[in-house]
Amino acid sequence: MGPQEFELRSVVTLTNDPDGEPRRPWQSSSLAKDKQVVRYYKRSLWIFGFYLLILVLPWIFTCVLMIRPINKESYFNQAGSITPGDVDNWHRSRVALSSLTAISSVIGLPIVSGLLAHGAVVYTQRRNPGRKLSVLQLFALADREWLDPRYLFKPPSKFKSTERSLSLWLATFLILITAIQPPIQAMLVRDERIDVMTCKGHPARHKDYYSGACKYPFKDLDTQVIARDAEPIDLNFCPQDVVVKKTSQKLLSSANNDIQTNLWSDEASLGEDPNYYMDNRRTLDWYYQRLSYDKSKRLYYASSVANGTGTGVYRHHAVRMDSTAECYLTKNFPKECEGGKPFAPSFSEGWLNVSICVEGSYDTVAWNTSRDK
Repeated sequence: MGPQEFELRSVVTLTNDPDGEPRRPWQSSSLAKDKQVVRYYKRSLWIFGFYLLILVLPWIFTCVLMIRPINKESYFNQAGSITPGDVDNWHRSRVALSSLTAISSVIGLPIVSGLLAHGAVVYTQRRNPGRKLSVLQLFALADREWLDPRYLFKPPSKFKSTERSLSLWLATFLILITAIQPPIQAMLVRDERIDVMTCKGHPARHKDYYSGACKYPFKDLDTQVIARDAEPIDLNFCPQDVVVKKTSQKLLSSANNDIQTNLWSDEASLGEDPNYYMDNRRTLDWYYQRLSYDKSKRLYYASSVANGTGTGVYRHHAVRMDSTAECYLTKNFPKECEGGKPFAPSFSEGWLNVSICVEGSYDTVAWNTSRDK
């Protein structure tokens, strides 16, 4: 009725001798009295400990990974101390937890059923005169009816009173808990992607050799240069003729509906969703609407970073050029521009004559040489 090792070897019965006279069992000797005939097997305890370990550990580590990595205080570290090896280890740990969860789901029912069978052997032993167990109850435990779906889903009205036992109901409850635990965990625990800033291309690598960031980031194939961003203070030391020459070489004629790759809209002034007409925002028609009833002013700026570029979790900003000019009508154009080195060019095209007068000195920096707006 149960595993062989759980049979009571100390039970003896009355037997009949060949003469038909009942005979009492032989009296045990003093040596037999000292021998332990009922033994405790620790195999069930070891099996239970193993199953409990692989059942609880995935839950514990999953709860920890929802807040922080195993070996770090947080997923967000701006110091660049997270290496690609750390990220790979996090992926491996997640795969290991998924494997443990799958293993516990597969072996859960066999292990729990085996432990219940061992417990049923102890339960069927009459340890006190008040315990009663019918033959049908004994057969139900011996046949492991807690694993039979037809028996488990039998209507209560069809149960015979002699079939019901406390051990069977407890075993059925444990089997149901073991069966529904994996789908419950699958519904409650969902994986999601988290953007993590690693040391690849971290700015600290260029400033401090002992910063702990990755060494030689530009040898990494994953590092990509998206723009050249100079410091504003460098404008004071840049030769004027070089800037004028390169600027004149890059001047081009374009229409208002041409796409400008480095043109950005000022979202704070628009008050719209950032993804609203993204392609149109890279044309000047979006900011100078002549045929629209909406004459509101739409601000824009230019940057060395192309429109739509993202830097992920790096908290860095490129310098923007959003200089503004105030225009007004005047009847008299100044004959001479005031200042040490004024900018006063002029050109003519057919009937159009354009004269420009920018007072001051053109060799000075006309804007703030700071990253602060």
